[in-house]
Amino acid sequence: MKLNLSEVPYYSVYEGEVVVAEGFNDANSKFNVNRLHKLKVRQPQSLYDHAYLERFNALQNQKPVQMIVAAGPFTSRGDLLYDGLQELMARVRQEMPHVLMLMGPFVDGMNEDVKSGNICFRNSTGQLEFLDFNDLFSKVMEYIKSELSVLKVKTKLVLVPSAREIHHMNPLP
Repeated sequence: MKLNLSEVPYYSVYEGEVVVAEGFNDANSKFNVNRLHKLKVRQPQSLYDHAYLERFNALQNQKPVQMIVAAGPFTSRGDLLYDGLQELMARVRQEMPHVLMLMGPFVDGMNEDVKSGNICFRNSTGQLEFLDFNDLFSKVMEYIKSELSVLKVKTKLVLVPSAREIHHMNPLP
């Protein structure tokens, strides 16, 4: 919905920001704003005290935390075979990191098959399945989860979406 902010004396907002707007609708399908309210941001809290960090360090046997960070897309531009993701997961099986951080896109809006709507995924039996965007994302996540479940180390997974994700709306620019 478009906002008419001409009656607000001063403001600073960005696309996707969550605000509370007081006002009224007019016939031009705009919302005439009289006042804007922003959410209060809490002060950051200390996550861990020194004693906890010392105990964690002792549990790690004074060794550093191993982490693998990878950014997508995990497919080539012309297919949805996810060869890059398969190679990465082979590396994860070999290295067995404590943390795996994957940054999207996982279902890339710039992929030629996604653009054309020809979305298929080769399942574990080798057959092609035709899927929608959400189902493809779910299949990719199931694959990652199954690969991590066989590791001897409990690898923590951190997912960071991309602005190029096709299966969900972007909250921020």
